[in-house]
Amino acid sequence: DLNAPALPTSKGIRFLQGDASDLEVSFRRHKLFDLPRPWLVIEDSAHSYAVCTSVLKFFEEHLQAGEYLVMEDGVLDDLGWSARYQGGPNRAIAEFLARGSRSFEIDVTYCDMFGRNMTYNPNGYLRKI
Repeated sequence: DLNAPALPTSKGIRFLQGDASDLEVSFRRHKLFDLPRPWLVIEDSAHSYAVCTSVLKFFEEHLQAGEYLVMEDGVLDDLGWSARYQGGPNRAIAEFLARGSRSFEIDVTYCDMFGRNMTYNPNGYLRKI
């Protein structure tokens, strides 16, 4: 988070300060590249188009085949809030995949588990290939 929350500590939970639009700095500072694999990354930060695009580009390079990036809250479109976030996660995912990137595929097993894109993360379950 940009500002670490003032919450009591709990065993097994650690809050890290960082900026989702510049994950390289946070990953190096907190030695996150050394974490054991496989990774499941859940992007639930600013929801803006710019930040979501930065996150997609970063994890395109740093995730390994079979690992997941879950892009949260594409449902903003359905709530009528898309303009506030410059198209947000849905626009970022659509444009990222449309540019011909073959680094991720949408895992419809999760997106469509309860019906076509019946999730807060439409087309947001991305498996690294």
